[in-house]
Amino acid sequence: MIVIKVIKNHLTPLKKSDYTKIHNLRDTLHRPLTATSEQSVFSWQNYYGFTGYDGGDFFLVYSSRLQRFLYPFGNVGHGLDFINHLNWPQSEKNFAYLSADQAAYLQQSGYEIRKDCDASEYIYETAALSLTAGNISSNFKRKCRKFSREYPYTVRMIDPDWLDQRIYDLFEKQLPEVIYMLDHYTEYGMTGIEIRCQNERAFLFGYENTPDTFTMAATDYTKGFGSSAVAACIYEMASRLQGHYQYINLEEDMGIKGLRRMKQLYLPVFILEAYNADFKYH
Repeated sequence: MIVIKVIKNHLTPLKKSDYTKIHNLRDTLHRPLTATSEQSVFSWQNYYGFTGYDGGDFFLVYSSRLQRFLYPFGNVGHGLDFINHLNWPQSEKNFAYLSADQAAYLQQSGYEIRKDCDASEYIYETAALSLTAGNISSNFKRKCRKFSREYPYTVRMIDPDWLDQRIYDLFEKQLPEVIYMLDHYTEYGMTGIEIRCQNERAFLFGYENTPDTFTMAATDYTKGFGSSAVAACIYEMASRLQGHYQYINLEEDMGIKGLRRMKQLYLPVFILEAYNADFKYH
């Protein structure tokens, strides 16, 4: 049993070596949610106020925004013991972005489990999104065909030249987290495509989350294309991933009704459920 008292300034801003640490300690089989991948943790670190603690055989990530931990990376037992003996209010020692297995374990340890539908992730067959086999969505297929008729686009892979020119500065949304990923594109092992028709462009990129699943992490488009380009980008990316990954993860819907409906209409093969855990007071 370890007994240790730690104040919050022992949790420090994440640094480059922590990225490698999380990568080496992350068990993709038991923590398949992309929200807890090293790419996601580092890209969203400013938004969620992520800080970290290196315990040697475990690593902890804490969100000041959520006032919750991610499930420990590495030696889970040591990580949970460490959290348990922090001299913090119990209300700040809860957990977010848990898989079903992690939630079940914490439930046995006295935590109340709550499904986080907004953070659950949508998983599709790669063959279906490439319109070649499987449970193909008529809605998705119709969107792809309509867009290709309206915009006879060309496709290119995102490469060092595309990145060096900072072509992504031309796009609409300009989310800081997406820009961060693009600035670390090679380091994070990203793969992506751009479609273009005359002066209009859209791009989509992502990364391997587990050996059989590719996560499509971000997309953006110019004003002329608008969001109608997203389906075409998904199709073109899926066509290039076919034969390499069985599944594609389109991530969570964040509680946005339109996005949730779209992802449901695209016919996921299953939803990777996410959970929160709060310690039960007796």
